[in-house]
Amino acid sequence: THIVIAFLVFIFGFILSLTTLEWVIILLLIGLVLSAELMNTAIELLADEVAQSYNNTIKKVKDAMAGAVLILSFFSAIIGLVIFIPKISNLIL
Repeated sequence: THIVIAFLVFIFGFILSLTTLEWVIILLLIGLVLSAELMNTAIELLADEVAQSYNNTIKKVKDAMAGAVLILSFFSAIIGLVIFIPKISNLIL
C-alpha cells in the first residue's frame, strides 16, 4: 500500500511541478514511512521466531510498532496535503 501511494505521489509531484524543497520533504517522508514499515516487518518476523506461541508482551511490541508506522503515515499524509492542496487548487482555479 505504501509503495503504491508513494508511486502516486511521484506522479502527482511531477504533474504539479513540486519545488526542490517540496521534493526533499516528500522524499524524506516516503523514505521514513517505508523504513518504518520495514522495521515493523523485521520486528514482527523476529518476534514470531522468538515466541512460537502466543505471548502478550510480544503482542504489545507488535502493536506499538504498528502504531508508530500508523502515526508516521498519518502525519506524512497531512504534510502531503499541505503541499499538494494549494497546487491542486491553483490548477483547478
